[in-house]
Amino acid sequence: MRRTWIRSAERSLAVHVYEPDGAQTAGVLVVVPSFGFEAEVSYRSMVAVAERATSAGFLAIVTDPTGHGDSACSRGVEDLVGAWHGDVRAIVGMAARLAPRAPVTLLGHRLGGAVVASFPGPEVARRIAWEPVSGRSFVRRQQLVLAISQPSADPAVRGSEPFALDLTPGQLDNLRTLRAPKVGAASVEVWMDEDRRAAEAALGLPPFYAEIPFAVIDDLVGALPRAQASPLVPWTEHVVSDGLLAPGAEGVTESFVRIGPHRLCGVLTLPPDGPGPTWLVFTGQGAERASGPSGLWTDLARDGAAAGLVGLRADRRRVGWHVDPAAAREPNPFTPEGVEDVVDAVRHARESGARRVVLVGSCAGAWLALAAAGRTTVDDVVALNVPSWSGSARFFDDAFLAHWNGPSPLADSTPGRSARLRAGAIASLTRWPRVRERVMRARETVRAAGRRSVGLPLLWAVGRTTTVHVLLSGRDLAFFAASGGRAVLPALRRAGRDIRLTRADAIDHGLRTARSRHVVREVVERAVGAP
Repeated sequence: MRRTWIRSAERSLAVHVYEPDGAQTAGVLVVVPSFGFEAEVSYRSMVAVAERATSAGFLAIVTDPTGHGDSACSRGVEDLVGAWHGDVRAIVGMAARLAPRAPVTLLGHRLGGAVVASFPGPEVARRIAWEPVSGRSFVRRQQLVLAISQPSADPAVRGSEPFALDLTPGQLDNLRTLRAPKVGAASVEVWMDEDRRAAEAALGLPPFYAEIPFAVIDDLVGALPRAQASPLVPWTEHVVSDGLLAPGAEGVTESFVRIGPHRLCGVLTLPPDGPGPTWLVFTGQGAERASGPSGLWTDLARDGAAAGLVGLRADRRRVGWHVDPAAAREPNPFTPEGVEDVVDAVRHARESGARRVVLVGSCAGAWLALAAAGRTTVDDVVALNVPSWSGSARFFDDAFLAHWNGPSPLADSTPGRSARLRAGAIASLTRWPRVRERVMRARETVRAAGRRSVGLPLLWAVGRTTTVHVLLSGRDLAFFAASGGRAVLPALRRAGRDIRLTRADAIDHGLRTARSRHVVREVVERAVGAP
């Protein structure tokens, strides 16, 4: 896979290109993902589509739409739909340059399906809308997920703040204008999986339960229009962005880099005046990409660069863009190799001139960051919503992950019922209150597991010169207490450890609401400003 930047209007667009063997292609597949949380959950499926298309002799191009992932942010872009159409137009133009004689197919997933269906041109060989939803349905689903997944959220916010989105009212109104194509439409082919459970599983809630729908992907790739193989035009990646990344970040640039002995993907964010002494190093949350929850790490890196800080977003093995496209479920992110990869990211920063490193992680990323700080020199660690304080990766076995994520919302699905619901979205959501009730009943079991990490060994292993900034709320705070946090924290401080704990109410573990993102910004800013 090769990464490059292209221009969409005045904005920078991150593009990932998968090339077939032999420098020849029978066609081009342009993959247009969904948006926000849906795109995060289903990104492994998009990688699987691209990989299987490449194996079948196609050139595949996957993009982050404006406002998602590594592409330019959506702040100030009131016509989001028009921006996404512009993104598709820019990628189709790129496809025409790389493979001028090959037919181009647009494949849009979920909200991306509505974008592909409404794309005004230029003409392509085929348009496929995979499980498409309208903009109105998409927004409603995000709001419903927020309402039922955030029982401690402010009632004034619950149900009105779009889950996993950071959009203005005007942008939401614009998004609602997107219409889902209907089966049988002349201009676009609609693909709806007959196995509604598989369709729901692709959008698993929580992401731990998301599954790649291999059967549908094989059918999609098998149906792509082919031509006689023709040579690809040689090209060179633009590894440095040359367009606007965010309002207020004029002059900030980003580069695609490779990190450590395993050549892991990273994104380096530089201030207008070049590298400074302080680096923010981010690792992905759980098994997700290094852009962070709903692009939060991307936003923090760019805002930090505008203030003179260097940002580095680093993937790890088996997650992010290094995901195994043949694995149906996401891997366990709590691994020794994950710790090694975070250590390599810190070393990359040091070798590139960093005099101060602030390492940022959430959930599994927070555990990995703290574990890495016990193996290499880190000045500050920002550990958000740490799920356990055990110092051993062996603690995170299947039993822990099952308890932590709760029962699968698909466990009691019935094809007859879910088949009547578009894309199964509402079916999976209406089961969540029952799932949450079972999770709450399992709280004592989780607390018992927490006692296995009593004494906070993870914090004791961190280097003595490292300042640790911890943010906890809800279940994470309860887990901290079950691990003996209230008694051990004073002991850590008496031993000369600089541990700064922030307790926050009404923030979500996934850090996707506006309230949560605001609190995280405050914690990171305090860490950067800490002596």
